[in-house]
Amino acid sequence: MAKRTNRKRRKGFTLLEVLLVCGILAVLAAVVLPNLMKMGDQAKNDLARSEVERNGNIAKALERFNFECGRYPEKIEDLYRKPSYIEDESDGKTRWNGPYMDGDPSELKDPWGNQFNYNGEGQYNEGKYDLWSSGKNGKDERGGGDDIKNWRDK
Repeated sequence: MAKRTNRKRRKGFTLLEVLLVCGILAVLAAVVLPNLMKMGDQAKNDLARSEVERNGNIAKALERFNFECGRYPEKIEDLYRKPSYIEDESDGKTRWNGPYMDGDPSELKDPWGNQFNYNGEGQYNEGKYDLWSSGKNGKDERGGGDDIKNWRDK
């Protein structure tokens, strides 16, 4: 005769096991989440830098405007609509062959949702233009603080 055992099968986890797993997950989250947040901020900085530097979309549009019109635009909105200060050539050919950017000027925003800042007279880039993002804090610090700019400090 086979002896029967009265051992009940265990179903589920004990409270101690559940608490232990929750503790391990909390420690992992405390280590990993700050690193992920830093990576997100760095990605936004890199994206803004890629827009304002010389190979960015905005910079290329500004250079094309300068090439065709003989000067940089007074304001960034002039990349979308022909400005009144651009005259056609004497033989009737149009100098302005825009728009140089797609969409609407109000859609041209940095990764934090702020408008890009532009100075067509080039206070820092003599003979060119100044283009910068106000950065994460959203304050226009004229290239200081956390602003991301297209010029180097001297």
